[in-house]
Amino acid sequence: MLSLAKVDAAQARKIISIVWLTVLVLFFAAFVAGCTAAASSKGAASGGLKFAAAWSVIITAAVAALGTLIMRKAQTPLAMGGFLGSVSVLSMQYLILTAVFGSEAQEAGKDDKEYSDNVAFSVFSFILFVVFAVFGFLFFSFKHHLIRTFSLDTHSSDFAIEDDPQDFGQPGYSLPPAPDFNQQRGLGQHPKSVDL
Repeated sequence: MLSLAKVDAAQARKIISIVWLTVLVLFFAAFVAGCTAAASSKGAASGGLKFAAAWSVIITAAVAALGTLIMRKAQTPLAMGGFLGSVSVLSMQYLILTAVFGSEAQEAGKDDKEYSDNVAFSVFSFILFVVFAVFGFLFFSFKHHLIRTFSLDTHSSDFAIEDDPQDFGQPGYSLPPAPDFNQQRGLGQHPKSVDL
């Protein structure tokens, strides 16, 4: 078994890519099941169930598109954190949909087409709950391999650190004088008072 602590960046990206492709394939299967469940819903709660099935499919499609874009191009900490949060919320949403559509399947007759459609969507919702949860766990575990960080150029004169940062806040420590940017630009000093 592969230990998560010993995974290098290339393996982490490969594992995340495989799990993400699995999520996308299962999403398309859930899309079909959701469409059939929404089309065959009858009864008092059918309007809400149709909306829940359609909305979950729309949100998952949006997260799938944005997630693919973020993982390929915008691997900043903010984008990746937002993506991880949305995946976690989707996982919980599919757990709730599993319970809702499973309950509706129990209320429908076993010979009814609505029963089989609700069971199918409930099963795919549970599978997506598990897959999104696993993806979120792996994504969180491999975040140090996936997130690109950008550092400031510390060799620039504007960002040069002259003092040891550990001395900051110690008794007797004073901040270095601020640079005079006007003098560096050749603008000279401004007079302190103006006589009129």
